[in-house]
Amino acid sequence: MAISTQRDEHVYGLLGVHFKQPRTFSVDEIAFMERVAAALAYAIARARSEEQFRTLVEHVPDVIGRFDANLRLVYANPALEALAEFPTDSLKGKTMRLVGHADPRGDEEYNMVLAGRRADNVKGAIAGAGLDSARMATTSRGEMDATGTDESGWEKDRRVDIMLGS
Repeated sequence: MAISTQRDEHVYGLLGVHFKQPRTFSVDEIAFMERVAAALAYAIARARSEEQFRTLVEHVPDVIGRFDANLRLVYANPALEALAEFPTDSLKGKTMRLVGHADPRGDEEYNMVLAGRRADNVKGAIAGAGLDSARMATTSRGEMDATGTDESGWEKDRRVDIMLGS
């Protein structure tokens, strides 16, 4: 028996189930195998999405970080790493403002808090790389500047802008 592993109209492969003896599968067995195929398709799609994300952000000049559900930094692109490795002597007397943003899908108050936590976590990541956190200020704009209307737009809304002062 073969079941296609597909997600959102993309077929990623076939899940084959074989036995030494010919047999008929029960409805429950078929349903179980379909769930396994769907889980495999999801895992493949997620891995491809991660790969596409990394390929994209490795080559842009924008500072990009990816956070887990607890808003811990789990990925920093080369631009963010370069900023973190920037010689602190050249930043003496300068300030850095980190402005958190959110997509518009939560309520206003939640998005203000979420965007503030996002900015605080970027501040922590940069401070962890050696920059003086006393020279960094965080603020939140929440969903005020959000422009996305679908997932690809909402991804752009979820960000932290970093502004260097004098």
